[in-house]
Amino acid sequence: MSSPSPHRPLGLFRPTHISHKRAHWASRTHRKHRYSPAQRHALGLDWWDHDHKRVKRRARLVGDISFWLAVTFVLGSMAWVINGFLLFLPLVSPSKYPEHSTTASAFAFIGGTIFEVGSYLMLVEALNAGQDELFGDALRDGVDRLESRPKRNNVGFRGAASIQFVAATVFWVSVLTGLPGIIPNLSKDPPRAIADIFFWTPQVVGGLGFVISSGLLMLEVQRAWWKPKLDSLGWYVGLFNLIGAVGFTLCGALGYASYSSSGVKYQSALSTFWGGWAFLIGSGVQLWESVWRDEDVPDE
Repeated sequence: MSSPSPHRPLGLFRPTHISHKRAHWASRTHRKHRYSPAQRHALGLDWWDHDHKRVKRRARLVGDISFWLAVTFVLGSMAWVINGFLLFLPLVSPSKYPEHSTTASAFAFIGGTIFEVGSYLMLVEALNAGQDELFGDALRDGVDRLESRPKRNNVGFRGAASIQFVAATVFWVSVLTGLPGIIPNLSKDPPRAIADIFFWTPQVVGGLGFVISSGLLMLEVQRAWWKPKLDSLGWYVGLFNLIGAVGFTLCGALGYASYSSSGVKYQSALSTFWGGWAFLIGSGVQLWESVWRDEDVPDE
């Protein structure tokens, strides 16, 4: 085996890949436990591993934070897709689809809250990377119990997870203030200054944080900043999350002028609609990534 050759997506980043002549290590693949462990069987015991493979897989997933992280984002994305339908369809055909602003606000709050939980799990996963046996204690006792000194190859992802958590927290302010009665007449003609500061601005700031975090996740799996990793599931997770983040950012940015222009209001709701679908696709890929990892994946 040749000497290791580290790869950095950007010059300032820590290495996220190490290649040998016949082996390749990637931080995301390691963090998601997608490498197949070497197994040795006593003669005649292969049938045991074959018959009990599903049982072992289920037990592994139950205590696997990467699996529950993906499930959380799938559920949150589903809530946002429903919210997108409730906001967008009445603008497409008002006579056929009546407004359900209260229900839409409720699903936005559910989606934003689930995203906040998912972002916390993402932060726990990042801070605890390489310490799999501590996941249970980490979730029970909080992130302060986790390893405080980051490994070199996890620094980039930990930064992305921290940005994601802060962005989700800021974004959650908008789903809280979007609940009925908090900002008077929010969907029609609210106090503009209050709506801009406490509803639209958190969406823009939080959405931009999602954009940065998604970009860092894409860079983590790339060999170079300019070269997409088209054969990596993790890269597509970052890509669709980036598209969703752009949609949510546009929703907030266009929202400032949505009360004075029906066209802008249409585009703002449409951005939430396709942004929610992008998040759902990315979350689905992430769930697939966390479940199907028994096969050898040496070069992701």
